[in-house]
Amino acid sequence: MKKLIAILAVTISVTACNNGSTESATSTDTAATTAAAVDSASKMVSAATDSASKMVSAATDSASKMVDKAADSATKMVDKAAEKAKK
Repeated sequence: MKKLIAILAVTISVTACNNGSTESATSTDTAATTAAAVDSASKMVSAATDSASKMVSAATDSASKMVDKAADSATKMVDKAAEKAKK
């Protein structure tokens, strides 16, 4: 995650500094742009973390359902075997 934030910050700052205008930016504009870039990167990382968390939760729920189905199937098979053994 730290590498991603660093890459995003560098990319945004290079893009902001290389926007093609011939005017020179003041230090306050550059600071504001950098602050906006860091804020944007932070929001992107937060959104990615939330998405990852949701994906892990969904995978956990799916795995839990599969295990429950397998356990139910195994229980049914054992019950059938027990009934056949009684005969």
